[in-house]
Amino acid sequence: MLGAMRYAVIGFLALLAVACDTNDYVPYDGLAGKGSFVFGEGVIPRPVTVFYYVPRSARVTSPVLIVLHGNGRDASDMRDEWVAKAEEYRVLVFAPLFDSDQYKGSSGYILGNVFSDAEHPSAADLNPRDEWAFSVIEPLFDEIRARTGVSAERYDVFGHSAGAQFVHRMVMFAPDGRYDRVVSANAGWYTLPDPAIDYPYGLGETPVTGDDYFAVPMTILLGEKDTDPNSSDIRHTPGADAQGENRFERGNYFYDESARLAAERGATFAWTRDTVPGVGHDSAAMGRAAADMLYR
Repeated sequence: MLGAMRYAVIGFLALLAVACDTNDYVPYDGLAGKGSFVFGEGVIPRPVTVFYYVPRSARVTSPVLIVLHGNGRDASDMRDEWVAKAEEYRVLVFAPLFDSDQYKGSSGYILGNVFSDAEHPSAADLNPRDEWAFSVIEPLFDEIRARTGVSAERYDVFGHSAGAQFVHRMVMFAPDGRYDRVVSANAGWYTLPDPAIDYPYGLGETPVTGDDYFAVPMTILLGEKDTDPNSSDIRHTPGADAQGENRFERGNYFYDESARLAAERGATFAWTRDTVPGVGHDSAAMGRAAADMLYR
């Protein structure tokens, strides 16, 4: 009798465990595996297509990662590069596409659409904040939460190359974002957190004030072999070359100058720097390194 009761209790607990485990999976609302959806109609001025990967093993407690594409506007490819690590770490990955028709040129994407002509910024050319490309990410996170049912209250961000340019500027222009951790990997050139230098190489002529962005946990992630000064798409202007000859030099310069400026201002400095040995300008390899750094 006692043996039968014991087995009954064990069976009940096993069923309870299965039920709890099942209920802990994300209620996908159709977002299972790989796919895309259009986000922003009635929410942002210019909707974006969002490519996603939701592992079937994801839980409501799984982290959310927003991935920013490079200059090739290859959001679907960036999403694909994260599939294996998304499965390994049960991460929900979302990659918005800032297409070149809606977010034109460097001003429209990597410089955040803050100015109509970010290469020659002026108060007259300053766009409303809701038109900034940076302003897409926060409402997108709300949409992700609504569609998936995840409980995450904050999200991680990864950007490579042009995406890394977008990411580090977004931190400065929108430091109040619900970022958990931010990774800016292999940017071609940078906006220094220095109001004495005009945008886009510094924050002069921009509406950015204060030093709150220094407290955002951002990692400048650099491939140690990303050292070719003639690499595709790398900018060579006096402002960019003042930061170094190649992406590796420029990333180190940006971090060192940022740390110096934060110390001068007495600001809390939560930015870090890390390098990836044996890797050059490779978004897939840098993504794998970032995934292990964020989620291992």
